[in-house]
Amino acid sequence: MELRSYADTLEALSAYIRLEGMIQSAEHSDLERLELYLDQHYMEKLSLASVSRQLHIGRTKLCALAKELSGGRTLSWLIAQRRIEAAKRLLLQSSLPISAVAEEVGIGDYNYFSKVFRSLTGVTPSLFRKNARRALESPEDADETHNKISR
Repeated sequence: MELRSYADTLEALSAYIRLEGMIQSAEHSDLERLELYLDQHYMEKLSLASVSRQLHIGRTKLCALAKELSGGRTLSWLIAQRRIEAAKRLLLQSSLPISAVAEEVGIGDYNYFSKVFRSLTGVTPSLFRKNARRALESPEDADETHNKISR
């Protein structure tokens, strides 16, 4: 009888551990799904409601996932960060006008784009591009310029 009791306890404990693992795995997959979705859709008009709807994740949980993914920041910040990283690549790799770069990354208002870009990088988009070009032309200043453009 005592042996059966131990077996039941072990079985319940095993089921609990498996359940905990599934819960952690599901949270992890939601986090991965959010990251992948933002990587693929940052250039679209996104909101908490639209991302929540697309991923079938409640708004409260989505906010918690965004904070986990960004180190305590918001979903809006994550979206802006993705957009600015893409804008930096476009500014370096193309000669598109800055307004076109803004459009490409999903920010239709040039002034707002410049404001967000500066808040995340510390420099304006035009200064970012100018510094990057200068770094390519004069390698001796590359370390200093690299520090400015890689923020």
